[in-house]
Amino acid sequence: MPLVVGNDGALGGVGEAQRVRGAGGGGVLMLAPGSGLGSAYIASDGLPLEGDTLAGMETAHMVAPLHLLDVPAYPCGCGRTWGCIEVYTTLAGLPHLLAAKLPAYPDHALARSTATPKEKAMSLRGLAQTGDALAVELFDFQARALGLHIAKLAMVLDPRFVVIGGGLMDPESTSDAFRERYLRILGEDGAPVPVAAAARPHHDPPVDVGRAVAGHRRRARRALPQPR
Repeated sequence: MPLVVGNDGALGGVGEAQRVRGAGGGGVLMLAPGSGLGSAYIASDGLPLEGDTLAGMETAHMVAPLHLLDVPAYPCGCGRTWGCIEVYTTLAGLPHLLAAKLPAYPDHALARSTATPKEKAMSLRGLAQTGDALAVELFDFQARALGLHIAKLAMVLDPRFVVIGGGLMDPESTSDAFRERYLRILGEDGAPVPVAAAARPHHDPPVDVGRAVAGHRRRARRALPQPR
C-alpha cells in the first residue's frame, strides 16, 4: 500500500494548488493564519517545497518587519524572541496585540473584562464580525503584516498565485465582508500578486486532495529514468 508522509500544511497547499491552477501551471504560495501560521509553496511540478528534513517553508518563524509595523519584538511560542511573523498575524500573538491596543479603548467591554488574555483574544474574531472597532483595527493590522510577509516571500519564490487559508477564511466563522476587507488590506500592503481565499469544500478537503496528488506525482517521479 503506498504511503505518503508530509506536513499537513504542505499537503493542504498541494490540494489548493490543484484547485487554483486547474489545467495551468505556475508556483502557488499558500499561507493559513489561524492558531499559528501554516505555510506552503507548491512548485510547478505540483509538489511542495519541503527541504531535506520536511522542515522547509516554516515561514511563520521568519522575522516580522517590525520597523514597518511599529511594534516591539514579542516572544513567540517557538522560543524565539526576535519577533516571529506568526505573532503578528495569528491568534498566537493576539493577546500581545490586544494588550498594546486596549488602553486606547478604555470604555471597551474587554477593558473591564476579568477573562484571561487568551479568552479575550479568542473573542476578537466574533467581535470583528459585528464591526467592533477594536477588533477590526487588530485584524486590519494582522492583514497588513501578512501582506508584507507575502511581499518578502514573493521576492524569493516568485509565485504566480497566492492563496490564503486558515480559520479567518472559513465562511462558517467569518463574514463575506470581513474576508473581503482582510484580503483587500493584505493586497494593498505589499502583496505583489493576486490573492485568493482558499476553498472550503464539504467534500474532498485540500489536505486529502493533496495527499492523493502528492502520492501520485512522487510515484511518477520515481518511475522516471534516473541519470547515471
